[in-house]
Amino acid sequence: MIIVEKDISIERRRSELLGYRRKNDGESIMGVAEIRTENSSAAVHGADQNGSVGTVRKQLLASIETLREIVEGAAKDAELERTLPERAWAAMDKANLFSLKAPRELGGLEADPMLQMEAFERMAYFDSSAGWTLMVGAGVQFIAGGWASEEALELIFDGRKMRRGAVALAPSGKATPVDGGYKLSGRWQFASGIRHAEWVVAGAMLQATAELVPFRAFLLPVGAVTIHDNWHVGGLRGTGSNDFSISEVFVPREHAWFPFAPAVRGGPLFRLGAPEGSAMEHAAFALGVARRAIDETAELAKTKMRGLAPGRTIATREHFQWDLGHEDTRLQAARAHAFRTYEGIWNSVSAGGSPTVSQSVAARGAAAYATEVAIDVVHAMFRNAGAKSLYSGNIIERCMRDVTAAGQHLICNNLIYQERGKELLDIDEVSPLF
Repeated sequence: MIIVEKDISIERRRSELLGYRRKNDGESIMGVAEIRTENSSAAVHGADQNGSVGTVRKQLLASIETLREIVEGAAKDAELERTLPERAWAAMDKANLFSLKAPRELGGLEADPMLQMEAFERMAYFDSSAGWTLMVGAGVQFIAGGWASEEALELIFDGRKMRRGAVALAPSGKATPVDGGYKLSGRWQFASGIRHAEWVVAGAMLQATAELVPFRAFLLPVGAVTIHDNWHVGGLRGTGSNDFSISEVFVPREHAWFPFAPAVRGGPLFRLGAPEGSAMEHAAFALGVARRAIDETAELAKTKMRGLAPGRTIATREHFQWDLGHEDTRLQAARAHAFRTYEGIWNSVSAGGSPTVSQSVAARGAAAYATEVAIDVVHAMFRNAGAKSLYSGNIIERCMRDVTAAGQHLICNNLIYQERGKELLDIDEVSPLF
């Protein structure tokens, strides 16, 4: 168990974190380019569905490409250490990738959903643990950046960009109102990236309150929590998704908010609520992992022999040719559906509206479907790759474990299909939530 100091003050923690940041800002990480937007009104995506690109989009995707050697080189160590190695997450941080979804007034890119999907998909292609870590790290900056009060910004914003965070928003804690705030206790699971986080967001239910919906998100420094070394899992091993816990920790009232209230800052992106604000991440992750499995298997098939017939590679087998083409087509269709769904949602929020219930259901449906198809695709590639794919360290084997684990996430729960069915049957009480 890793015990992080629990009685540390926010002021002391802030000074320590800033000192750590200054030390790392001076490091040279293979020429990684930092992507920033200086004009808060500038277009971040500048692309339509046909792929005409804007400057920031080109810079962002080019910056991600420069990280490939670092990320792929850290993949085996991530599995062994059960968290992303510092050289990988520090390179992402230096490139400002964790701020992909953060408000521009907090130094973020505030990228639209389609650009986000491109970015997460590509990082997941390089390495699934890195893709997941980026997805969650950017997601928590979206949550805290859009909804945390001005009084709480000192903890999460260094004056230039947002600091790294972790999140476990499931209401696993209990918060008791006291003078000036709350006493928070609980234990939370799946805090991906918490070993390199500087603050955390935790969900909890208010106690002894008349609130109709007593669910709140609480922001606190990572030094206030105990991190449990329990991430011993089959899939997504390199994500450091440890439990953390606290007991009777005081959280100022200004560091709590209702997650389903309107955002207090940010542009159209922050009119996406739950689940639209995060569903695209999961679709993109699954698509990236599955595409890597297809590419790896296709390359392997050109030289790998199976069976006793001399000189007959996997690639010469008609069944494999059909399987490869079929799975590739399915993956492309799932990707097109996810992008089209979010283009429609983005058009709505860009025009000043909010997602409809039908759009919210579609967002989760697109994530669930992309993940479902990706799992099928990767399992088919694993089967076709033969015995070689059994060994630890093989990319196809890792893709199979990690995409299967990703399918266990609540966002990807296929019960959302039931809600879509209700829509088609004109049944009332359709819910996109969980």
